[in-house]
Amino acid sequence: MKRQQALSFEPFISTDNRWVPATQYNVSSEVKLKKEVKAIMNKLTPENFEVLSKKFTQIDCHIVEGGLQLIVDIILETVLRNPFFSKTYSELVFYLVNHWHQTQSEVRATAVASEGENGNQFDIRKEFRRELLTRCQKIFTERSKLTTEAEEEKEKE
Repeated sequence: MKRQQALSFEPFISTDNRWVPATQYNVSSEVKLKKEVKAIMNKLTPENFEVLSKKFTQIDCHIVEGGLQLIVDIILETVLRNPFFSKTYSELVFYLVNHWHQTQSEVRATAVASEGENGNQFDIRKEFRRELLTRCQKIFTERSKLTTEAEEEKEKE
């Protein structure tokens, strides 16, 4: 048998236009927030609820103007698209409100102990609930308007 000669390869040359993952580009904070929230919502199931809900609470919604509204929109979009896990999504909302309530209470206690009175603090829990209810009401009125229009069309025919 003949022994094979060792193959020699040229060294790898790095170029300026090489492929790089999108996370290394200068992606806006809004796009990063969207991707992070959508990734969690798409993976959320009853089996991995604990891990992903804790991960969800670590998201900083204040890095973007209107970040909380963006989060609410993504949650509702996911719920409407996948009603099978609606119970899990509702548990997520409940978990987030309770988590943010505890966090807000701790922040207030620290602020009162160190500075005295701080009445103008942003309450993420209240804002989240307000955004969620406003968005749900908007969806409900849009859908009921469509239903009413469809019924009127049927009556005309």
